[in-house]
This record gives sequence, C-alpha cells and structure tokens, in this order.
Amino acid sequence: MQNYLALGTAINYGEEVFVRGRIILSCVRQRAERSSDKYVFCNGYLLTGMGQKVFIWQFRDGELNGVSFLDLHFYVHHLVGFRNLAVACDLYRSLSLLRYQEEYKALSLVSRDLRPSAPTPMAAHFLVDGSHLGFILSDEGGNVTLFNYLPETKESMGGERLIIRASINVGSLINSFVRIKGGHVSECLVENEGQARETQTCIFATLDGSFGVQVMTMHVPQPAGLNPKGARSARPVSSNSNQQISSARNIVDGNLVFQYLNLSTQDKMDLARKLGTSRYQILDDLIEIHRTITPY
Repeated sequence: MQNYLALGTAINYGEEVFVRGRIILSCVRQRAERSSDKYVFCNGYLLTGMGQKVFIWQFRDGELNGVSFLDLHFYVHHLVGFRNLAVACDLYRSLSLLRYQEEYKALSLVSRDLRPSAPTPMAAHFLVDGSHLGFILSDEGGNVTLFNYLPETKESMGGERLIIRASINVGSLINSFVRIKGGHVSECLVENEGQARETQTCIFATLDGSFGVQVMTMHVPQPAGLNPKGARSARPVSSNSNQQISSARNIVDGNLVFQYLNLSTQDKMDLARKLGTSRYQILDDLIEIHRTITPY
C-alpha cells in the first residue's frame, strides 16, 4: 500500500468556453477533459467531483483509468470517503450518501437529504461511535446537522431519506471537518477502555478563524441575553418552510449541562429524582462526557 497526494485543477473562462482541468496524482499526471472540483480516496480508489458528476478512478501502470461514474444533481463541491462509502455535498441538493461496489464496479446513490428547502451545504464528514455511523453536515446558515441512515424506519421512505437526528446553530460558518480517532491520556482510569478507543469525533474549523469539536459551548450567564436553548436552535431558510429539523433537538449546550456541578446537594438530588436517576449517575455521565470531548 502506497500513499499518494491528489490535486485537482480547473480553468474556467465563462459559459462559452469549455472548462478544462487535470488531476495530478503524486508525480504522475493524467489530463482530464473536465475540471475537477473535489476529490477524495474511497476504498483505495480516487473519487472526484466534476460538475454534477462523481467519477471513480483507479491508478494502474502509471495512469488514471476511469472505473465508474454517477450523475448527481447540480454541482458537487465537497466529497468525503470512508471505506466504500462517501458523502457528497451538492450546491443545491444538500447531502447525498454514495456507495461503491467493487465486485460490480458500480457507484450508486444510497440515500440523501430530501428537505425541499435545505440551506446550502458547506462541509460534511462521518461520525463513528463503535458500530454506529452518522453523518455531520454544516451549512451557510451556521447550522450543524447530524444524519443517520435508517432504512428500517418509516420516515426514511425505504432508505431513500437520511434521517435528521440532531441539529444546532453555532453562529459561525464551518467549512472543514477533521475526523480523529478515540483515545485519551486518562484511558487508564476509564472502565471500558476499548469502547473509548472505538469512539471518534470531528474537529471543525470556521471562516472566522475559530475551531472546536462537535459539542458546542456557550458561557453562563447568557451572553448578550441570548436564550441558551433558542439561540442554539437550528435555523431554517424561511419561517414557513417545512423543516424536518424542528423535532430534532438532541444536541444540548455542554456548558449549560455542566452547571449541574454548581448546584447544591439538595438541588442535585431533586433534579436527579425528576429525571428518574441518581446524582451519582449524572456525575459519572458528566465526567465521561468531559473525558470524551477533551482530545488531548
């Protein structure tokens, strides 16, 4: 197995001139008839986005050979691969989940976000938690949305629709995600060390120069008088649009939750009793959350 560096170029002089570009793979160059807007490796193959098409390339005998392609919607500008899966961001059709079947040399569309008025996507990535796989998406509205592929549920329409599990507004435009594997310096103190190593997280970068992890934070007391729940709610494109995210409120503010530690003993016991648990269990959960979101 050898690693390669893939680069894509594009020359665009307007609608009347044919767009040209090329793919540069390490020191070996192979010209392409169209511009390459996004590229990523998928199961050992090179996956590129060219306009509304997604191509699969194989590097053999010093040349890039086309294996398969798939027509998506309008303009693919972001691709991320994970084994034989990939997520693609289309400029006007949000997120799509792709699968490459090597035995059939077929690249197919598995599922996608079917919201009729979804904001323009900016970046996407995979979230891995043991045997569970999710997809995280950021858009130009400052929202971060978590999707799952659940073909057995009725809402997924037989697997054609990606189900929104959670959403939050971070107030910044996220343009990049980096997935890191689990592991922490305090693993020797964790009861289930193997489970901690199987959990992965994503670090994101924003256009205003900030970065963080997918657990969003805010300060208490409320900055600028913002409501800790309403200010972090995902924002639809328009108020009258039919949004699936309205019922997906499964992401909470981390600093707000950790204020439980500042309550008195009696308040902790009363709140735990209302939740049907014990304060010791809540404290254990908070410690585990803090350990998980601290990557170094």
